[in-house]
Amino acid sequence: MLFLKKRSEYLLFHDCRKTIRSQFFIVAILENREQSEFSLGITVSKKVGNAVTRNLIKRRVKAWLRETKRSFPGNTAVNIIALNRVSKASWKNLYEDLEKLFKRLEPR
Repeated sequence: MLFLKKRSEYLLFHDCRKTIRSQFFIVAILENREQSEFSLGITVSKKVGNAVTRNLIKRRVKAWLRETKRSFPGNTAVNIIALNRVSKASWKNLYEDLEKLFKRLEPR
């Protein structure tokens, strides 16, 4: 799994038509890219809170991904965008929301 780091990589999601929304997150999905490995980006805007809060949310999402070891097709890129209300969510609520969200993403 690769993490998106460059602004140009995140800008590709502006034209993204496939999104899934949950209580705390929006997930934008890009498929059929020339990249052969799964890529992930986490976006938490300043509207969510201060730097400490934003980094806490990013760490929790990464921890959840490590715990669950989700697998996706190699040519897929996913951007997880945090909504304002995520800063008030408990770890348990966040975990359950991510579980439901990514179950909807799994290929059938």
